Amino acid sequence: MTDIHGDVYLNWSESDILPGSLEEQIVEAAEAVRKAEASLTLHAAVDAVEKVGRLPDGGSKNRLNERLWNVKGQIGVAPVSRLLDSYEASGDIREPLLHKLRNRLEQAEHHDSKGHGPQAVKSLNDLVKHLDMNSNRNQVSSDAKETLDTEVQQLISLWSGLTP
Repeated sequence: MTDIHGDVYLNWSESDILPGSLEEQIVEAAEAVRKAEASLTLHAAVDAVEKVGRLPDGGSKNRLNERLWNVKGQIGVAPVSRLLDSYEASGDIREPLLHKLRNRLEQAEHHDSKGHGPQAVKSLNDLVKHLDMNSNRNQVSSDAKETLDTEVQQLISLWSGLTP
């Protein structure tokens, strides 16, 4: 069996863990964090945040949260920024909406870099509001809107689910 630090315990295996026990929850959370660290994908990071969030407060949760905080920093706003670039190139998002979305994303990144999590999340929520405005509907394709909304919601889940 391997613990959250990668230490191997001999003569002890996963079959010794009781289903639903705290030990099982810690192992699942640690595996989710490892997956997020390896893949650096938004989906894996959000999954890990949810699993770590279910743990009781204490040393294991704190160590896993620290590792997730590093993952969050490595992911940043890049997934949403890449989508905006792609949709700009394909014409799925047009000006002036594109400018508004980039501005909100830059604001979120700025607030996050300053450690102002609630303001960063507010900027991301404002980005979603711009997507949802009726006056902007003719400037974005329905597929682009749906995909961006999903990606931004995952980013909000990641950022609001972590504390430094």
